[in-house]
Amino acid sequence: MTLDPEKVADLVRACARNVVMPAFRNLETIEIGLKGPNDYVTAADVAAEAFLTPELQALLPGSVVVGEETAGDEAAWRRTLETAEAVWLVDPIDGTANFAAGIPLFGIMVALVEHGQTTHAWIHDPNTGEMGMAQAGAGAWVGGHRSLVSAAPAATAMRGSLNTRFAPEEEAALLFRASRRLPPTLDVCAAVQAYLYVATGRTDYVLFHKLFPWDHAAGVLLHAEAGGHARHRDGTPYAPHGPARGNSMLLTPDAASWRDLYAVLYET
Repeated sequence: MTLDPEKVADLVRACARNVVMPAFRNLETIEIGLKGPNDYVTAADVAAEAFLTPELQALLPGSVVVGEETAGDEAAWRRTLETAEAVWLVDPIDGTANFAAGIPLFGIMVALVEHGQTTHAWIHDPNTGEMGMAQAGAGAWVGGHRSLVSAAPAATAMRGSLNTRFAPEEEAALLFRASRRLPPTLDVCAAVQAYLYVATGRTDYVLFHKLFPWDHAAGVLLHAEAGGHARHRDGTPYAPHGPARGNSMLLTPDAASWRDLYAVLYET
């Protein structure tokens, strides 16, 4: 069955319009909880995932959904992503802490993984209406326009997000020292926003430490199709079924800028 990417984009917009935005800044009626340290969940997250799941499966019969709120055991979802024919990855509200605080820096992320590889991506900012879409080998589009990463400046002039949240203590110390050699960094506390920024050249790089696939599969593909380069700290490429922790991921405009910035961050 041929997938129409615009139908998925319309579904994501409908979820934002009918489920997510009615709850934004109306949280006296929305339950807020913690799944872990600094890891918020609201009833709107759960409702948005429940909205998207059957609709995505209907668009691609036989597909399965791995969503942040219902993923369960890590070993199980990793096997599913590696072996299943078609898997939808859903982050119903990325940036939940911002959402719960009334800060308009959040969004919806959906990726399609086929035979272990991310083939399609959708990233939506409900506050601006911006929609990022990508298909493997066919380019990236944000707001209806072809998306391109920045022309990489010198490593010490690169603008981006050098957060240390979720980084191991030793790595965080390295990054803190390196930050003195870089421009002030931007951390919007939402991967969905960071990916939109870096895939459109608004920032040059982003560094992540917690790598659950619903947070990153769509963004990595969007960035790659915009011309960007992503590698884990050990130099290996990203895969949605890879480990969620222990191997930070750096995204830059190209391979040369990745090597240069990596040297600043970890070798000086």
